[in-house]
Amino acid sequence: GHFLAHVNNSVGVKLIDQDGKGVEFLEAELKNSKNETVANFKSNSFGLAKFNFIPTVGEKYKVVVYLANKNKITSPLPPINAKGVSLSVNNLHPTQVILSIQTNTETLKEIQQKPYTVLVHQNGNMNAMEFLFPDNNTQVILPIKKSSLNPGVNTITIFNEEKQPILERLVYKEITAKRIDASVSLKKNHIDSLEYEVQLKDNIKKGSLSISVLPSATKSYTSTQSIASAFFLEPYLKGQVENASYYFDKENPRQRFYDLDLLLLTQGWSKYEWNDVFNHPPKSLYKSEVGFSLNGKINNYNPKKIDQIYVKSNHSGLFEVIELDNTGKFTLDSLFVIKADSLYIGSIKKRNNKIKKPQLSINTLPNSTVENISRINLQNTIIDEEKIQLRSNLEYLISNDIEEVLDSV
Repeated sequence: GHFLAHVNNSVGVKLIDQDGKGVEFLEAELKNSKNETVANFKSNSFGLAKFNFIPTVGEKYKVVVYLANKNKITSPLPPINAKGVSLSVNNLHPTQVILSIQTNTETLKEIQQKPYTVLVHQNGNMNAMEFLFPDNNTQVILPIKKSSLNPGVNTITIFNEEKQPILERLVYKEITAKRIDASVSLKKNHIDSLEYEVQLKDNIKKGSLSISVLPSATKSYTSTQSIASAFFLEPYLKGQVENASYYFDKENPRQRFYDLDLLLLTQGWSKYEWNDVFNHPPKSLYKSEVGFSLNGKINNYNPKKIDQIYVKSNHSGLFEVIELDNTGKFTLDSLFVIKADSLYIGSIKKRNNKIKKPQLSINTLPNSTVENISRINLQNTIIDEEKIQLRSNLEYLISNDIEEVLDSV
C-alpha cells in the first residue's frame, strides 16, 4: 500500500477495460522524471504484472503501458515515503514461503531491536512468530515452512512493536484434496426425460455429486467458477476474478501458480486500511458483553473487619472469592447463571476466616432492556425520478392488453 525509499519494492500492476476485464499488454516501462527507463515488464493474459525497483525520495515515477492498438496509457506513481517497512514474498520455493522484510537506514535508527510480529492466519487458525531488525541490518529473511500453512489462501500480516498491522500479503498453499475425474454419457432417451451415466476413474467409498442442467445455448449462466475456486479463492479477493477455474487446472502448474500469486498481489484485500491505522485509529465505543457483571460496594466498609467477598450459586456450581479495593468495592465479570437462580454473597476476614452477612449495595450489567422497531410508512418514502419513470412504464404495460401465443403441447 506504500512505496519505501532506498529499498527494493515489489509492485503489482493490473490493467482493466471499461467492463472491468483484464487487458493483456506485451510492453510496459517504469520511467523517472528524466524520462529514463527504470524497469521493463509485461503482463499475463489477464492484464496482471509485477515489477521491482528501488525508489528515491522526491523523485517522480510513472508507468507507461503500450497497448496492441499502438495507444499508450500513462499513470503516475504515488509519492515515495522516506520511512517505513516493506515486504516481498517468494512463494515459488517447493517447501518454503520466503519473506523478505526490508527497511532503510533512516527507519532502522528508530525500530532496531524492537519486537515485530509475523502472523500467518486463515479463518481463525493462526501461527505467530517474533523477529527483530538487528543492528546495522536493514533486511530480515524469514522462511516459513509450507507444511505449517493452511490449504488455500493464507494471510500474512506484520505488526509493529505497538501491535499495529503495517504490512499484509496473501499467499496460496496447494490444496491436497483428491479430485476425481468423471465422464458423463447419455445412456437412454425416455422422451420425457434423459438418463445419463456418470463414470468415475477411481473408486470412492463415499462422496457427493452436484448437477446443474441448462440448455446448451443459454445466456443465463456465464460463470467461470469451479467448486474449488468458489470455496478456496473467491472469498479472499476483491473485484471480479476472470476465469477463476484456470487457477485450479492441472495443466502447466508453475505458470498457473505464478499467475495465482499475481492475482493475490493485485486483488488480495486487507481487513484494515493502512492509513487509517496510523492517522484515524478506530475507537472502541462499547465494551464487549460476555455474560453478566456484578458491581457492588460494602456499606460502612471497615477493612479491619472485612477483606474479601465470596459469591456462590447452588445451581450452577459458581463459587468465587473476590478481593475488595480500599473503598470496599468489588467487581465480578463474565458471570454465567441460570435463569431464576439465586446468588449468595458473604464477607470474609482472612485472619480468622470469619464469614458474615454483609450490608451491601449491588447492581448487575447488562440491564434488561426491550427495544421496539419503529414502523416505516412506505407511502411517505421519497422515490427518485428514475424509479418513478420505471413505475409509470410498468403501469403502461399492465394497462395495455398483452398477448403471447404459446407453443402447442
